Amino acid sequence: MLLLALAVLARHLAFTGGVPRCSRQRVRVWGHWNWAEEPWDGKISVGAQEEWGWGACHTEEGQGLEELVKLGLAPDIDEKFEAVVEKLNSDGDNIDASFEGALAMELLERRRADLVYLAVVRKYKSWSIPGLKTFQGTGNKTWAMCGGLQKWVGCARKHALGVYVPNVNATVKQTARQAIVGGNEEAKMLMDAYLDIAASMANGKHVVTETPLTPFLIKLQQAIREATLSVGGASGLPDRNRTAEEAPVDLPSLESAPGDDAPEEDRTWFEFYVEVLDNTRVVHADVYLSHVYFGICLQRLARRFQLAKMAGLLPELPDVVLQRARLESSWSGTSNLEIERFKEWLEAQETSDILSVSPTMLAAARRQTDAIFGRGLREELFAVLTEASQAAAWFQKPSVETCTPLLVNAGAMAEIRMLSLGPMARERLAWDGVIFGAMLVDAAHLVGDDAA
Repeated sequence: MLLLALAVLARHLAFTGGVPRCSRQRVRVWGHWNWAEEPWDGKISVGAQEEWGWGACHTEEGQGLEELVKLGLAPDIDEKFEAVVEKLNSDGDNIDASFEGALAMELLERRRADLVYLAVVRKYKSWSIPGLKTFQGTGNKTWAMCGGLQKWVGCARKHALGVYVPNVNATVKQTARQAIVGGNEEAKMLMDAYLDIAASMANGKHVVTETPLTPFLIKLQQAIREATLSVGGASGLPDRNRTAEEAPVDLPSLESAPGDDAPEEDRTWFEFYVEVLDNTRVVHADVYLSHVYFGICLQRLARRFQLAKMAGLLPELPDVVLQRARLESSWSGTSNLEIERFKEWLEAQETSDILSVSPTMLAAARRQTDAIFGRGLREELFAVLTEASQAAAWFQKPSVETCTPLLVNAGAMAEIRMLSLGPMARERLAWDGVIFGAMLVDAAHLVGDDAA
């Protein structure tokens, strides 16, 4: 059976040292796949990336401000920005419940999301934190790469685009911590613990160093995953569900991973499938949004803990916890009481409360993901996965065996936009997502978003 599985994959891919190398162009004929040579000179284009990306704002008013904010051309940008915010808030008071009023409210919400997004950009600039550059290329340069080129460049071929993602240096880390949590040491520990987990995952380590805050972070990450799934991730929910005729075979999901007792070929196929998905741009955008959600939670937790601490409302520690903390302090020479007190307080917090994200905040976050990763990513993947389901039914093979080669080939043919990143670039995206999310809370307050 394993030989049969490898034969199916070899029909779609050529292997070089166990690494997929898509050297041929596919043409579908009567439900089968034929191949034609695709010329390539072996060179990787290097794109001139724009910082922050362009065209993030949806309204004409927002687009005008966007150019001024990102380029810093207007010396009186503060006055211009405040005037637009004041006009936005006053316009909201004059909308009635008519059909025209509903259209006006929709436009108002778009203007509000534009302003929230731009307010975050202004906070980045005020702290001298460099923004991410867009991964979008011109023409058919749809497979962006930064690190890991050796593994995927043979698939991307002429569609490869070399991009630059600067490492997270000590200066950026220090500035980000100061901008987000200031002197709040407990929140700083939570932020560092989360980003340490993100860095470990980026380096392929699935076992992270245990800290007192790890159990809470695991619980919070699960809640964040559920929250982002409920809104359709960075690209939003599909416009419609696939019918049984369009998708006759269920497609694999992360929850359907084969167990340790499953045949080795099934586990191998599934690991490859997850790896390919991990190089799609839509998945990177979804992961970035989850970091944004954590940044929102971090900002709220930091402020609420500080208020509770100042007001003397922190819970009393149980005797057993006090004794353990004192014993550990005697060993290490440092006090663990504050960490334990913070941990106890965290456990009492409702994740649904700290994860509440208003439509305006979500729309502003999606302006960021659209500018960096591109728009319409979900629809691209939707089309390929629908085709994969039909192919699985046609060949009467497990969907993961059919879906995986089709995903790789879709990326190689520029049918879906891809993004292959090394560990350092993935870590930078994690830091930027957390920064953006934390700054998003204040930015939403600026336009009167009560849910912030």
